[in-house]
Amino acid sequence: MLIRTKAHSGIFHMLPLANRVQQKIERLVDKHMTSVGASKVALSSITSESLWTQSGRLSGHGGELFKVKDRKKGGLMLSPTHEEEITALVATLIKSYKDVPLRLYQISRKYRDEQRPRQGLLRGREFTMKDLYTFDEDESKARITYDQVRAAYNAFFEELQLPYVVAEADSGSMGGNLSHEYHLISSKGEDNLIRCDTCRRTVNEELIIPEFHPLLMPVMENLDPKLAESNPDTYGQIESWWAVSKDKHILVQVMFPKYSLVTASDTQRARVRNTLHIPSVKAALPGIELDTGIEDGRSVWRGGFDSMQISLIDSRLPATRTGLPIDIKATHDNKRARSDGQNIMLTKPLPGDLCSMCKKGHVEILPAIEVGHTFYLGTRYSKPMNANIATVANSNQVTPVEMGCHGIGISRLIATIASIKSDERGLSWPAVIAPFSVAVVPLKGLEDQADKVIADLRSMNLDDGLDRLDILLDDRNKGIGWKLSDADMIGYPIIVVVGRSFKENGTVQVQCRQLSYKENVPAVEVSKTVRDLLAQL
Repeated sequence: MLIRTKAHSGIFHMLPLANRVQQKIERLVDKHMTSVGASKVALSSITSESLWTQSGRLSGHGGELFKVKDRKKGGLMLSPTHEEEITALVATLIKSYKDVPLRLYQISRKYRDEQRPRQGLLRGREFTMKDLYTFDEDESKARITYDQVRAAYNAFFEELQLPYVVAEADSGSMGGNLSHEYHLISSKGEDNLIRCDTCRRTVNEELIIPEFHPLLMPVMENLDPKLAESNPDTYGQIESWWAVSKDKHILVQVMFPKYSLVTASDTQRARVRNTLHIPSVKAALPGIELDTGIEDGRSVWRGGFDSMQISLIDSRLPATRTGLPIDIKATHDNKRARSDGQNIMLTKPLPGDLCSMCKKGHVEILPAIEVGHTFYLGTRYSKPMNANIATVANSNQVTPVEMGCHGIGISRLIATIASIKSDERGLSWPAVIAPFSVAVVPLKGLEDQADKVIADLRSMNLDDGLDRLDILLDDRNKGIGWKLSDADMIGYPIIVVVGRSFKENGTVQVQCRQLSYKENVPAVEVSKTVRDLLAQL
């Protein structure tokens, strides 16, 4: 049976088994949101352009927004996220510091007009997401809330019993200056995480604010001082890329080391320019946005009186090789773009690069899929949308409430788990979210005996309260071999086979692929066996 089916490009229907997985994930989310005192709401999937104009985000998301017009020609949108709506709503509900903290969450469908939907539920145009919005009196309390939510997220992912990684991240268009991503490691991931093998500091490759991603910037003091003497032809060898601004008025010679310069044994590893970082080095190129899709900007640079040509120099390049100081220097009209003393790395990190945080470890590159994200927003939305509260010090003085938002991609999590928890035989769901905990598969003619096995299973007393034990009886008119193959493909944690051994000696076969368990046990002991196996999943 299919888990889901494609309806349109980037849009999918959930069939019964996938819907059961989603419902179980949602119940698990409810449990951990309750632990931080959050109340569940249901916001409309329709929002207005006017709210997004008020927050200042409308222009930045134009290409990905599903825009619609009502009969009065009003500008409406299918919500890709709900920061504007929840802030506008809360602004009418809170008036004083006594009304906070307030924590509201929902699980709803979101919409994003992806230009190129791909990888099924991982990059669709419609998706299900949990988003929690928090409101606090001041920054210190908001950061306490942020840490509490992160602890709840950790507990949520630990209950799934999947290896997850938390990475420092870029807040992007969401705003704020503090965010963390939750990832599951997967070769299909579109993100690259950079992690030190010693201090374990982990950041997303997309992180672009210099002081937040020291792992990506090995500084000059980390380089082997003997490289210049032992490898004069390689050390400091320069690779150039001629970039151009999107308005075609500014030409930038991006200069970076051609090879890895960390250790002598690495000198022949070629560096690759990092198109994620180069267009966004804001301290170096304020107000300039480069067109990374053009390979040689010299061919389209307009030149002329109002144009400008500058050089962007990787901090690791020796000055003697570039002929320029190790910062950023203009080469035309005496105009300069400076790095403000920050080290700038213009190439993608390579496995084995030295960690500039602990100066001992080396970084590893982990392909991963993002399934959760926490943001401390500050007053990014509350200030423009007038979500104010009276302060404790002066009831006549109002201040914008401090906010946070915290998401978990429900449908994306389903696809990610299905991807990483599978083998040549099929899926292998974690027990806590499997469509059914136990599948009972009887040989044709033994359906009544299977009913008795199910009755025994349902009567057993699990220490965790039976919330993980739901049982499927496969009574379809198919051969037992076909049904067992289908059960493996779907990925039930435990399969109980009522077959020939039951006829011969009153035993049933209990299978648990995740634990490599496959044994015949007396029917009277099947409840205890299943209980013991579930306790390990």
